[in-house]
Amino acid sequence: ITAWGPLRREPIFGAVEAERGRLAAAGVLASYFALGAIGIMLALLLGADLLVRVAPGAYAAAAPLIPLVGLGLLLQGWYRVLRRSAKFRDKRTWYISLAVVAALVFVGACVVLIPPLETDGAALAIVAAFLVAAAGMSLRSQLGREPIPFAYGRIVAGAGIAAACFGGAKLLGGAVGDLAPLADVAAVGAYPLLLVATGA
Repeated sequence: ITAWGPLRREPIFGAVEAERGRLAAAGVLASYFALGAIGIMLALLLGADLLVRVAPGAYAAAAPLIPLVGLGLLLQGWYRVLRRSAKFRDKRTWYISLAVVAALVFVGACVVLIPPLETDGAALAIVAAFLVAAAGMSLRSQLGREPIPFAYGRIVAGAGIAAACFGGAKLLGGAVGDLAPLADVAAVGAYPLLLVATGA
C-alpha cells in the first residue's frame, strides 16, 4: 500500500493507465491486493499454532487471536487501497469521516466485547472497526458513477482455492499427526502455485 505512489510513477503503470484508463489500472492493483490478502489469511489460519510454538509458552493462548488481528489489519489495508484507487467526489471527506466512525466503533466494541470475551473481544473490536470503514468506502465507491472494475471472478476463484488449501491441510494434517505443520506449510505454498496454474 505504501508503495502505491512509487508504483504509479513506473513506466509500466503509466502504460496501463494510458491503454486501459486509471480505474482499470487501479482495479488490477486492488484485485492483486485482495488475492494477496486471501493468501495471508490462509497463512495466518494455518500457521497460528506454529507461530506460538516457536514463542515462549506463555503465548500459547494467543494462537486464536492471530487470525483475528490479521483480519483487522487486512481490512485496514483494504480501506487504504480504496482511498488510493476509488474515484468519487469528496473522497478525502469520506475517508476522514469513516476513520472517525471506525474509532467510535472500536471504542464501543471494546466496551461491549472485552468484559465477556477479554482478549478475544479486543481482537474482534479491531475487526469490527475496520470492517465498518472498509464496507463504507467500498459501498461509496462501487455504487458511484465510476466504480472500480475489480477482477471479481479472480478474487472469488482465489477464495475458493484458499478454502480448498485450508480444507486439504486439515484433512492431511489429521492423517499425518505430528507432521501436520508440514501439511500446513505445503498448503500455504500451494496457494500461489494454484493461482498461477488456474490463471486466477
